[in-house]
Formats: sequence, C-alpha cells, structure tokens
Amino acid sequence: MIVKKPNVAGVFYPSEAQSLRGTVSSFIKHSPLYTLKPVGFVVPHAGYVYSGSVAGVVYRQLENLDLSKRFRVLLIGPSHYFTFEGVSFGSYTHFETPLGTVEVDRESVEKFVISKSHVVTSTSNVAFMKEHSLEVHIPFLQFMLKDFLLVPVIYGDILANHIKEVIEFFLSYDDTIFIVSSDLSHYHPYHVAKEVDKFCHIGVENLDEDTLRRCEACGIVGITGAVLYAKEQRLKGKLLAYKTSANASGEKSSVVGYGGYVFTS
Repeated sequence: MIVKKPNVAGVFYPSEAQSLRGTVSSFIKHSPLYTLKPVGFVVPHAGYVYSGSVAGVVYRQLENLDLSKRFRVLLIGPSHYFTFEGVSFGSYTHFETPLGTVEVDRESVEKFVISKSHVVTSTSNVAFMKEHSLEVHIPFLQFMLKDFLLVPVIYGDILANHIKEVIEFFLSYDDTIFIVSSDLSHYHPYHVAKEVDKFCHIGVENLDEDTLRRCEACGIVGITGAVLYAKEQRLKGKLLAYKTSANASGEKSSVVGYGGYVFTS
C-alpha cells in the first residue's frame, strides 16, 4: 500500500474524525436537494469555513443516485504548487483523511496511462505533496458514498480538450461520476467579483467555452474541459450555489468566489 496522507487536515478542515463528520453532516443537512441526476460537478476547494456550504449543496445531490452501488469518482484538480505539463495520477493506492482511507482505482488508471500517453506526464507523487485541490473533497465523498473507488488527477499546463479526454475515458466505465475542483475569481472587491464570476455561471449553464474565457477561475482549464465533455454528451449545466469569502469573513475589499455546478443528463 502507498497511502497519501492528508496535507491540510486541521487547516482547511477538522483533523479529528468526529468533528469532521459533524461539520460535513451539517453542510449536507442544511443544503437543498434538487430533482436531478448528476453526471459530474464543479466544486470549490477552499477551507470549509469559506466554501464548505457551497460544497455541501453540490454533494447533497449525490442522494439522487443509487447509493447502494460502489461508484468510481474521477476527481480532477489544478496544481497550485508544482509546475508541469499534462496530468499526473501519482502512484498512490489509497488516500487517507481523518474519516479513513479510500482505494485508488489503479487498474483503470494504468489502462489510461497506456492508451493516452500523450496526456500523461508522470505518475510521480511530487504534484500531490502539498496539494489541497483534491483532498478537501474526499471527506464529503466519504460521508455521502461510504465506499467508492477514487481516480485522482492533478493537472498542470494542459489543454482543456485533454481534460475532456480524461473525462471521456473514465466515464466510459459504469457508475462513474466526475468532479472538477475549482474556486472562482480571486482578490477582487466583492461587487467586482460577483460580476466577473457571472461569466463562469453563464459559461457553464450555456455550455459556452467562449464565455468561459472571461471566467477567472483557478481551475478554468478543468471547468472548460468539463463543459466540452458536457456539450459533446448533450448534458445540461446548472449553477447550484454561489458565495464569496465575504459571506464568512465579512471582508468585502478583496474576496474569492466559490461556485458549485452540476452537469446532468
């Protein structure tokens, strides 16, 4: 076993299991449940005090799936600390949080690496060593799905069309959902951030990659790849929740935007 230990437990979210479970449960419980069948999501990756309520709305929608099944979750996030080209899956067999360990679907990863070598740069673990963009989602998934296989993807300098290829490959497997990890605009005044982030909302809901060019999300390549996939598969995009860091801090002079989106069949 090669276990990825958590990087931001006790910083972005509680490090004690009971506290973490209670925090995630509260976000889920206070979120609305819509009538829709999710295929994939875009979810923010900040500390739970800032973006946890938005993530809660998104992950609540998993209740619309048959939770008796063992799902495969394709989790795609941008690299914040390490510059490289393409995507990296790492070599981990499991990811650990205070809620336990999750098994990585190494079999499907190895098949992708062989068949899509032009997209994969490395199975090195370097890109994962400080990264939070995948980790913060795992406790929500552990709470909602109980048992699932994880496909962890961190991307560096890459084309959105290659992200679409990643999604296409893994969603060819039954009972697979995808999650793109991204916050929205960074460090604008509150009123500016809301206007800038509208381009993200419109781009996702209209499946319009041209509009997304004006979206300032840190994970814009991942979002655009998801939109390209959704457009090709005739899915629908919907904004589920939107907040900024000002909702938590009260500070409006410089905020970060957080949007939660769903793609449905």
